[in-house]
Amino acid sequence: MHYKLKTMRRFLLIGFLTILFSCQNDKAVESENQPKLEEQERQQELIREKEIKDSIMVFRSCENYSGITFDKLRNKLGEPFDEIKDKYGVSPFETVMYYRGEIYNGYVKQCFEGQISSYFEFKNGLANGEIISYFSNGRIGYKGGYKNGKEHGEFVSFDTEGNKTHISTYEFGVLVKKTVFD
Repeated sequence: MHYKLKTMRRFLLIGFLTILFSCQNDKAVESENQPKLEEQERQQELIREKEIKDSIMVFRSCENYSGITFDKLRNKLGEPFDEIKDKYGVSPFETVMYYRGEIYNGYVKQCFEGQISSYFEFKNGLANGEIISYFSNGRIGYKGGYKNGKEHGEFVSFDTEGNKTHISTYEFGVLVKKTVFD
């Protein structure tokens, strides 16, 4: 009996030491990989920033654009998109939008002075997906996303030269963080 107890203690001690040693090895491997992962993330962020900063939209005339523009969208009562906020005090992005009597799914481009000035994605009649707004010089003014008609995720804003001015983070329409750049 005493021999069995002694043997069992040895097995438990060996098992404990094995687990402890393997956890330390995992931490060592994790800490070796951590700088590599951080560097990869930094590189990817720099690439994204450069793509955004360098992206200039080639403007097409809205007259030649055959897609949907905001003036063609209506709510269920047939009221135009741009009158909803004034009339009801709610964002038209939070209102299910229709095109030719059907709930709209697709892209919408907004025109200003004959040029495309912003781009929105709609799913199930609500703003869902990417939104991009452009300055008159073609550079991105801001870029973000909507989910079920509400701002969601990061909105990155730029000046007319393409420099990042601030980042606002939203969770279903609620501003949770804002970073301003000098």
